[in-house]
Amino acid sequence: MIIKGLIALVLAFSAMTYAEEVFSRSFAEEKDLVGLYGEKEKGKIVELEDGSKALEISVAANDPVKNAKVSVHVSGAKIAGKKVVFTAEVKPAMGEALKKWGGGSFVVWAKVPGGKKDIWQQDYIGPGKKDWKKVQILVDFPEGVKFALLSLGITNAEGKIYFRNVKIVASDETK
Repeated sequence: MIIKGLIALVLAFSAMTYAEEVFSRSFAEEKDLVGLYGEKEKGKIVELEDGSKALEISVAANDPVKNAKVSVHVSGAKIAGKKVVFTAEVKPAMGEALKKWGGGSFVVWAKVPGGKKDIWQQDYIGPGKKDWKKVQILVDFPEGVKFALLSLGITNAEGKIYFRNVKIVASDETK
């Protein structure tokens, strides 16, 4: 009976997967901005009405481009051949979309080697003013991926969007 129990325990542990938190930012402090790429001048840490803090990205009404994004660069060494979950809490505070698919942006992009189709996935946030919600993207990265970018921001809209608790977790779970 003891041997059967030990065998079951060994089998249970062998079925477990390893997960690594590749990136985690609450965006409660200025130091959380370190390492972001893109239009960093359009992103800042702000205190909200409820006293919490978040990353605010804004597009002014007089901005002719109507886009503002910051990106997180993720090394291929951390994600190649793995399942990766990208999550965040987001609160949009924008006007209407100026074009189709305009509004909040939570997008993952990666160039796939060997001439295969690039990875481009989004969790569509849309325009408008809404309360906090969780967004999530799950990507199965192939071997050989050199890097990925997680883009946070606004596309084809005016206003503000807030991000907090942005996380990237890679798992060696078999596909």
